[in-house]
Amino acid sequence: MAEIDLEKELSEFDIKESKNILVDEYIDQFIDFFEEVYKKEIEQLALNYPTEKSISIDYKKLEDFDLSLAERLISSPNIIIESANAAIRKIDIGILDKEIEENFNPAVRFFNLPEEYRVSIRDVGSEHLAELISVEGTIRVITEKLEKLTYSYFICRKCQSPSIILQKTQQLVKPIICAECKGKEFDLDIEQSKFTDYQKIQIQEPLESLKGSEQASNIDVYLSDDLVNRCSAGDKIIVTGTLKLRPPKGDINIFSRYMVANHVEKIDQEYEELKISFEEEQEIK
Repeated sequence: MAEIDLEKELSEFDIKESKNILVDEYIDQFIDFFEEVYKKEIEQLALNYPTEKSISIDYKKLEDFDLSLAERLISSPNIIIESANAAIRKIDIGILDKEIEENFNPAVRFFNLPEEYRVSIRDVGSEHLAELISVEGTIRVITEKLEKLTYSYFICRKCQSPSIILQKTQQLVKPIICAECKGKEFDLDIEQSKFTDYQKIQIQEPLESLKGSEQASNIDVYLSDDLVNRCSAGDKIIVTGTLKLRPPKGDINIFSRYMVANHVEKIDQEYEELKISFEEEQEIK
């Protein structure tokens, strides 16, 4: 009989329980915030849902409401955004349509971070891993809309039992063994799996920020759901999101960086009126 490390198991249980308690606490805090600060906007979103699928939250308003929660958003964005998304589903939106109310699942997106969390693309590095930051740049490259697998529905070839797996990374996670018959071969049922819109862009730091002969730095950004097809190549944008590292191919230990966007804001570009002389005008003609 295999020995059980009871102390280790209890420790892992305590960690999970503590995380669940924290998430519940954050959800309650966001419910209070939404009710007091964004209730009208959420009700309006519900009227337009699912044509509109997200709500943009001004970081400054969250900071004014609860400084500790706002700071936690910066340091632990994944758990805090997850809590905000869970909280908004609990708001009484006053919609009589049961189907809309049951399926109301908008994304909460944050913008207007403090200046110290607005990082130039060339300065984005390992110290920003897992933090919420903003970067500004111009879109150089943009892919067509793709479909990313979010929930995979695998069927065991031996007993036809399903295995549903949440796909959190870019690498497809497959079942290891069937819980029913211990089989190890599966087929992906695409029709019963769930997908979300997906797009990759590459943004370049503003040319006006370069000094001398400096080369402009770039960073890849991944967009999903209602952020897809919101921008075009050449647009100047501010991306708020989290920094991730892409594992290298082979045995090298150099990782490449990329961002997963939570919010994208277009910046209005100002164009100066070009004044030309009469002689120049004639040359143009």
